[in-house]
Amino acid sequence: MRKTFKEIMNMLSVPKILGPYETWPWSHYDETTQVSMSAEVRMGTEVDSVEAEIQVIRDDPQEGEAPFECLLWVLVEERKANEWRTKAMSHKGQPYGEEIYDWEQKSLKVFARCAVLLNQGIMPKFDEIFEEEFKANDRYGAKGGAGGSKSPIVRPDALLDMRKDGGGF
Repeated sequence: MRKTFKEIMNMLSVPKILGPYETWPWSHYDETTQVSMSAEVRMGTEVDSVEAEIQVIRDDPQEGEAPFECLLWVLVEERKANEWRTKAMSHKGQPYGEEIYDWEQKSLKVFARCAVLLNQGIMPKFDEIFEEEFKANDRYGAKGGAGGSKSPIVRPDALLDMRKDGGGF
């Protein structure tokens, strides 16, 4: 995935071009579950890297839940002049994505879907959104799938056999 800086900002649902040290935040608090979710896009000191992060804070965590959790972290860096690529991603604190087809773009889609919902005052169902974007059956082309041969064997005599109504004609 090679995109311009403006395309990256659009993919992350940021309505303007950010400069050094600038951030663009979204957040929502759900009183019934006492959970706060926030998403933020941050620029570094130079205009050569962008971080996008989704966090959840629980006022009263259930057993086994942490009070604070980073659900998604994505790092996008400039590779060449105005050519940006997703460099790293972590999902719930674990490195993720390298082995998954199109993980660079999918991680930005997850972030954008959550940011749009937060902007509308809706608590995103992060796990469902993540599962929808990172489907288990998505694979690189060499790992199977249906498809025909690139050079099928054509038998002209079978095509022109009149006893079979022309073999498909």
